[in-house]
Amino acid sequence: MTFALRSFALAGVFVLAACGGGGGSAGGGSGGVGSGPQSVAITESNAKPVAANAVDSAQNTSATSGAALPIGVQVDAAAGATQLQQLAAIVKHAATSAAGARLPVGISISETLACSQGGTMTISGNVASPNGIGAGDTLSISASNCAESVGGQTEVVNGQLAVTIASGSITDALPFHVVMNVTVTNLSVQAGGVTTVANGDVRLDWTANSLTSETLSASGTAMSTRQTISGTTRTNTMRNYTQTLTVNGSTFTGTLSATIETDSTRLGNATVKYTITTPTPLVWSASTRLATAGVVKVVGANNSQLVATIAANGTVAIQVDANGDGTFETTVTSTTAELSGLR
Repeated sequence: MTFALRSFALAGVFVLAACGGGGGSAGGGSGGVGSGPQSVAITESNAKPVAANAVDSAQNTSATSGAALPIGVQVDAAAGATQLQQLAAIVKHAATSAAGARLPVGISISETLACSQGGTMTISGNVASPNGIGAGDTLSISASNCAESVGGQTEVVNGQLAVTIASGSITDALPFHVVMNVTVTNLSVQAGGVTTVANGDVRLDWTANSLTSETLSASGTAMSTRQTISGTTRTNTMRNYTQTLTVNGSTFTGTLSATIETDSTRLGNATVKYTITTPTPLVWSASTRLATAGVVKVVGANNSQLVATIAANGTVAIQVDANGDGTFETTVTSTTAELSGLR
């Protein structure tokens, strides 16, 4: 295969949302989240874990856990690739493989390709041109124990994606721009002892300028990520979300607006939810995954809220309004390193 698949040390999400650390049991259904979660009540005592979960969701990764699910033009880039990047990488791999195989065009296609480390990827659908995947093309991608070597580690992919190209095209040549609608069904990545399974939908607007410069804008109804590490499973779901990611070398900049549902035991004994926005975009290093700038706002039960402001030196000021009256009663001080350990 000409395009290596990559799993990010996902601390799961994007934007779909994925979270590492913490523990907790998964909810019901393939999406893993139970029905009717209650909003988390934000207090001074839980401000740090709530802020940690929110920052992780905004970064849409779980690097602290060691594996992940979705996207990127340069799939062999930093280990901190986001879920959005991995999803894009899998779609691009299938698209360029289909074009490279010179499959019949203008009619329904079906081709099974061998993965370099074992397993297969089956691509079916309708493609209008042999030179690339463009507007109006549809692809159904099914991976069966498709194994690729990434950074000296074997990653195994299973599950399905349904892709419709709304505009633009995907080619091996850079730059390119594409807008695509993707439905993910039980898409799993196993790597480094971590298994991550994603379900949901995303409309992805992807501009790839070079191997180290890309912009992704995503929105959707729901994206759920279930992650299992050392026998412990945790699920995060983003609902009615809008997310952006800009990659400039090893520096990532991201925003997120969504309702987050999580069964992290750090936030409660059952699945809870909160809304998240990023008044100031979050900036972080792909190598360390530690944020160096940004503001994250979380609103929970009865309008309780917190605003976490990240400074360049790694300190985090978390303002807390526990009674929801619009006035911050206290400020909790933390660091990005401490919050990383609470995800």
